[in-house]
Amino acid sequence: MADIHFTDNEVLYKEGACPELSIIGYWIVVLSHFVEFPVGIVMLWVIYFRLDTLKVRCFSPYLLLLGTGCGAIGTMAEIGSHYYTGNFNLCKYHPDDMVHASFMFFTSALMVGINIGVSKRGRLGTCAGILYIIVTLVDVITIAILVAIPFTYHKYGPSVTQKFLFVPNQILCGSVSACRIWKNLGPSKATFIGGFGYFGICMVGVAFLAVYKDTGIILLHAVIGGNFICSQLLFGYAIYKSQDDEKGSYEIIPN
Repeated sequence: MADIHFTDNEVLYKEGACPELSIIGYWIVVLSHFVEFPVGIVMLWVIYFRLDTLKVRCFSPYLLLLGTGCGAIGTMAEIGSHYYTGNFNLCKYHPDDMVHASFMFFTSALMVGINIGVSKRGRLGTCAGILYIIVTLVDVITIAILVAIPFTYHKYGPSVTQKFLFVPNQILCGSVSACRIWKNLGPSKATFIGGFGYFGICMVGVAFLAVYKDTGIILLHAVIGGNFICSQLLFGYAIYKSQDDEKGSYEIIPN
């Protein structure tokens, strides 16, 4: 078998060392990536449907819409990158190009947009002392990481970018926005489920990425991508069930 050279970490992979997906497995993986588009449509609808409430309950519905759009753009970049590099086979997928960097950038923009959009930034009476300062610092850090992603990718490649910028940014945004979704759209049982379900499903995707690296089960590719996509539906559920009144919500943290 001829050796195939991938630029990531300058590793040589033999074509025969990578197992092939079955026809059914291949289409499961491919279609799991395209699920983002109907999910995005649902998110756009629920934000539009609850727009008046969101204008009262959170900082910027516009950022929520912008984040949803960025998620779709990031998915398009990921689909293109997967198709042309490894044809959706993760074992053969070792990209080092700006298309893959665009996936990381726009997917991070989705998380940053949701996190800041659902905050109460700039509202009178929302300051909660040291905690407010901490979450504000997190917001600044996540924006800085977002801007740094394409430059870091160009300079140091995908592995460094994913390990030190992309994954940490997802965790920071997800953990803070989980509390914000719960408190700022509620608090209620529905917004608790929506907020922490959103964060939890994202983290399941991260966990399955680690499982894949240990096991090499390529079909897990569908689970990894599907978790990040489906997490938005939990956030959409929280928006749909968000409370119309502001009673007591300004005193609730984090902001």
